[in-house]
Amino acid sequence: PSEYQSNILEMLVEDGTERVQKLNIENKYVIYPGCSSFAAVRRWPYYIELINKIGVDNVIVIGGTDDLNNEYAYTYKKFVSNLFPHQFTNRKSFWNISKKMHFLEPYAHNVDISKLKCSYFNVFEWSELVYIFKHCKGFIGNDGGLMHLASSSGAKGVALFGPSSVEKNKSYNPNIKEMSTNYSCQPCQFNIQNIAMSKFYISCPYQVKCLTNISCENILDLLEI
Repeated sequence: PSEYQSNILEMLVEDGTERVQKLNIENKYVIYPGCSSFAAVRRWPYYIELINKIGVDNVIVIGGTDDLNNEYAYTYKKFVSNLFPHQFTNRKSFWNISKKMHFLEPYAHNVDISKLKCSYFNVFEWSELVYIFKHCKGFIGNDGGLMHLASSSGAKGVALFGPSSVEKNKSYNPNIKEMSTNYSCQPCQFNIQNIAMSKFYISCPYQVKCLTNISCENILDLLEI
């Protein structure tokens, strides 16, 4: 809301500590596979495949405890959404019953990603993250808090958007490119009486195709790798 025109926050404190320097970050892509557990619907499911394509020695994976929380990372199987109208599937009580009856499928859980040798969850201070984002070769991540920190730090790379709004949540750093499939149902999480229903569960009759239909090749093309 001011006259300030810079695309990055120049006053962010950055700290290139010894452990950060050892990462050789200038030659690494930084991957942020998480987001708030309440917004698990925003998590793209193919990060491990992407890491294998780029090369595990060429990336670092960052995040926090909540990025590994999969409590709400479920989506309906097709027969559930075919049998029941959306008015039912948009109820938290229906979701809870379906989960107990094993009608749901894990979605975008990335359960093994924290075990990779290139993963750093709950490791870096905020000032270290600013240095990492500012000096890394490229950033790839979901619509989430660390994506916005990366953007504010001046990183270049790709932000992935599915059910959330590109217009509302986009980066103001022109070097962060938005990846979205742009289906007519996007964005969906704000369309039900202006309540972000995905805070409690994923209710998608299309099995979150807005993210599952984004391929590794789509991202590599944007990064020009």
